[in-house]
Amino acid sequence: MADTFIQFYDNNGVPVRIRAIDNLDAEHTHSLAVESIAPMQAVVAQPNPDLLLANANMQVGNVDVSGANPVPTTVSAALPAGANALGKIIAPTFSESDSLTRPANTTPYAANKSINCNLTVTAISYVLKVVTLTSNGHGLVAGDRITVAGILSGASVTNVDGNWVVSSSDTNTFTFTVASQPTGTTPQTGLTITGAIAKLLSFDVAGVAGGGIILSGLSISLQGVAMLGAVRAWIYVAQVPVLVDQSTFTLLTANDANRKKYIDLYPITEGTGSDVAFAQVDLWREIKCAAGDTRLYIRLVAEGASTPVSGGVITVRMSGVQLLG
Repeated sequence: MADTFIQFYDNNGVPVRIRAIDNLDAEHTHSLAVESIAPMQAVVAQPNPDLLLANANMQVGNVDVSGANPVPTTVSAALPAGANALGKIIAPTFSESDSLTRPANTTPYAANKSINCNLTVTAISYVLKVVTLTSNGHGLVAGDRITVAGILSGASVTNVDGNWVVSSSDTNTFTFTVASQPTGTTPQTGLTITGAIAKLLSFDVAGVAGGGIILSGLSISLQGVAMLGAVRAWIYVAQVPVLVDQSTFTLLTANDANRKKYIDLYPITEGTGSDVAFAQVDLWREIKCAAGDTRLYIRLVAEGASTPVSGGVITVRMSGVQLLG
């Protein structure tokens, strides 16, 4: 039986391995060694640990290595949050979901049409770079990624159109910070700027900025039993512009560097009394997040005819494993 090891990093960033060494005896016992990687040097050995490291009871952090040669006092193991026992979490898993609420209509989808919200802005104000928009019943929450469009043409206010992150919200208003201070009249009420806001689904999946993940599963839940046309989920590693509901989706070379994959989902529903269509796909695909970011992003596009319910909620869930190396 080959030796097995788990690699992690101490508090100084030095790579360390826990190695289970086959003793090659009749009882198939193993010894456990804590090793630095460079130079490779065993600093402790404990005889006959539990063969199944997943069931081992040794706690991570301040592993006793007394008696080793040379003699350190402790090895402080800095594993990801939640990994408090050897073998119990070798690589953290994740299961993240995000949702959007589509418009209050039942307009059927055709192929290549964006599936999204479509919010109307009725008022705007700003203080320095903090912008507040009014859109009754918008459904947005802090952390949502949005694309704002039409504010320049509809309210003659500059520097508000673009991609932003919602910082706060209540039932009818939400705020976000823009890159440059807007110019134009503030506040303004009585506006009707349609097609102003769309939402980009986002998923905080990597343990560290620029980290990699193995995407193991993707699912979608769509309110209503007639949303049975194929849905394509385009996956990005950066916040890209997103289109309001029923806009024609196009592939642009400007997004080539951030567009990583697409996954087709085929919703089904079950017997009488069902009120939702659902699809899932099992995967094993590696994706690396962009430098400085821990998120992946999804745009939904109809690839077949579907009839939605008015104001239906669409939820996408992404699951997988974080890569620690």
